[in-house]
Amino acid sequence: MIKRLKRNFILINMTIVAVILLVILVTINIFNYNSQIRSTNMFLTQVIEKNRLDGSILPPNNNTPPPEISKPRDEFPLPFAYATSIRVSNDGSYEILENGFDLSEEELKSIIDQAINGCESGFLYSYKLIYQKRASFNHTIIAFTSAEQIQSSLISSILISIALFTVFMLIMFFISERLASYAIKPVKKAWVKQKQFVADASHELKTPLTVILANNDILLSHTGSTILEEKRWIDSTKNEAIKMKGLVEKMLDLAKSESENNTPLLTNENISELTNKLILQFEGVAFEKGIVLDYKIEDNLVSYTCQDFYSRIINILIDNAIKYSPKNERVSITLSSVGRKIRFSVTNLGEPIPENELDSVFERFYRSDKSRNTKGYGLGLSIARNLAESIDGSLQVKSSTQGTTFELIIKRNL
Repeated sequence: MIKRLKRNFILINMTIVAVILLVILVTINIFNYNSQIRSTNMFLTQVIEKNRLDGSILPPNNNTPPPEISKPRDEFPLPFAYATSIRVSNDGSYEILENGFDLSEEELKSIIDQAINGCESGFLYSYKLIYQKRASFNHTIIAFTSAEQIQSSLISSILISIALFTVFMLIMFFISERLASYAIKPVKKAWVKQKQFVADASHELKTPLTVILANNDILLSHTGSTILEEKRWIDSTKNEAIKMKGLVEKMLDLAKSESENNTPLLTNENISELTNKLILQFEGVAFEKGIVLDYKIEDNLVSYTCQDFYSRIINILIDNAIKYSPKNERVSITLSSVGRKIRFSVTNLGEPIPENELDSVFERFYRSDKSRNTKGYGLGLSIARNLAESIDGSLQVKSSTQGTTFELIIKRNL
């Protein structure tokens, strides 16, 4: 899937760039071609006007020999230095006014016939000439010049465009490949996490299912036993079913916390009072484990937040701290204002989390206890971070030999 996504990304990028580049190059070539045509037509117009107004031109006479091939005229810049102009009378006779090409009598008649029968201007492809004509009441003046310069310039321009297109597309391929690798990194990371999530969820569900099936096989083999005699297998099945139910509920909570439709209901909340109530709920759990909850709550801290989301985050953090705290130790809880923010922090003195694993504690199914002896599924902190982001807050972790601290930062109403 990742390879296909990367390939599609490159293909789309290359297609868009190719279309844009082709449009630009074609536009440039058309503009250059039209520019040369305009320049050539302007030159031919000058030639026609010069000969039309030249009083030294004798009346048409077919017996007049053609003049010598003229040299380039200084008043006409290259590449339009050479031109042939001919005056054609209405009776079909013609006179060469200016001869810029070495053409035979037959070729002259051919180009004259084609020009007379053609449009006001155009190409004579067989002779590689471009012409323009101007008719008056008793004659028509036709000017010809070479089209080879236009054709060779167009061919050169097309070849250069092809070379530029090829080089640019090769460069864009390597750039697109790099961009694709960079762009799909988040997708690749999410895909890997998704696969890991499925694998971890399968692992977590596999054990209770195996136990339930084994217990069921045992019960089926003891057909003559009473319920009381097989109570331990029934209780074992019930415990494993409860574990599965808890895992499924946690997975549903995680899915809800990641859902785009999980919009919190924001209200003005007295965070100080709410936090005190939440801490009191854990007094009994902490007492059973011999843990003292040492908390310091700043009074009258108010935030425009979601009571439900905030409560779930605090419950997860305190429960996590008690779970990983050694017996007969303290769990420190503080709630204080920091400028325009409110900071809730909870610290336990359990085993520190390795520095290289700090970024992983909020991932699904992460356990600092690799042996998985501690109860839980490794989903709570992932849920807590998603909920924190939903209320425009942040959840961070720090860990050292002095303890592991989780901090929730939310906005404060001033």
